[in-house]
This record gives sequence, C-alpha cells and structure tokens, in this order.
Amino acid sequence: MLESSPNAIVALDRDQTVLVWNPAAERLFGWSAAEMVGRRSPIVPDELTAEHNAVLERVRTGGEVSLRTKRFCRDGRLLDVRVDTSALRVGSGTVVGYVCVHHLPQDDADARDWGAHRDRLVRRLTDVVGDINAELELPSVLDRIVSGLTELTGADASGFVLLEGERLRLVSAHGLPASLRGATAEFTRAWSASCCVPARP
Repeated sequence: MLESSPNAIVALDRDQTVLVWNPAAERLFGWSAAEMVGRRSPIVPDELTAEHNAVLERVRTGGEVSLRTKRFCRDGRLLDVRVDTSALRVGSGTVVGYVCVHHLPQDDADARDWGAHRDRLVRRLTDVVGDINAELELPSVLDRIVSGLTELTGADASGFVLLEGERLRLVSAHGLPASLRGATAEFTRAWSASCCVPARP
C-alpha cells in the first residue's frame, strides 16, 4: 500500500527520525528512501520548524492535523503542500511516532474539479430523465434529450433516427447542421454499425 500510494508518505518516530519514506516521497522530494530512513528529514524549512513541532505535539495529545504549508525539495525548491499528520500507534494505543501524508495543491484541485464535473453529470442525467417523462411535444422532448446525452457522453454530436421501412430519417440532432434534420438514408447493416458519432479523444 505504501509503495502504491500516489501521495508522499513519511513516517517518523518520536525523535523525528524517518521510519518510512515511500516511493511517492522519493519522487516528490528527490531524496531516496535509503538516504532518508534512519535520519531526520531535511524537508521542513527552518522558519517552519516551530509550526511543524506544534503539529506533532497536537497529534501526540490526540486528533489529526491538516494544513497548507511548505516543504523543501532536494534541488532547493520550496513546494506548496498540504500535510495530513496523524499519530503512529502500536497495538496498545501508545504513540510511537507520526505519519505525514503530503499532497500537492493541484491534486486537491483535480479532485474538486472531478467532483464538480460528476455533480453536473448527475444533474444533467436527472434533467434527461425528467425530459423523458415530460408532457411535451415529441420533437421538443427528443431535442432536449439528445442535447443532454451529447453532454453526458462527451460526444461531438448525436441524434435520433426514425426507422421508416427500409429507410432512416433523422428526427432530432445536436451538434449537427440544422439542414440535416429530416434527411433520410437507406437502412443497411453496414450503415447502422457506423452511425454513432464518436466521442472526443
């Protein structure tokens, strides 16, 4: 789990000696685990040492702390990070150290963006279901549904076709030229297998 984690995880003992320095920490900070395990971590800037010690003391006496702060990289850069710190306990509950999980702010922003996107899709799907049940004229309902489905699937365009004997007629579309509405084509298996509009890459 430690090796697979996308977040930089650093475990310290009570004296702040590094016990665990996972691969994500190697990538984020630049030092290897072989270099870090068994020594004090050099990632906390001097001016933030008091803040860091206060966090560890708060965690030692109970609770977890999450805060935005800065940490050093091996190349001398200061990174903006969010650090979630919790106690490292043995089976009896005794605190034997600390676990610090480091996240880049961009990771948090990506998570928020995906959550907002998911919420929009859920609302749009609800609208589509409502459109299906709406007591409106069929062409209007189809137009609203095909617009929602285009957004939900991420397609460039989509539409509904009506099968009329051996021909298909485009009765509703979104993202296609208006002149195509009402267009007909002969129905064949080859055509039906290729009539879907692909989503954007």
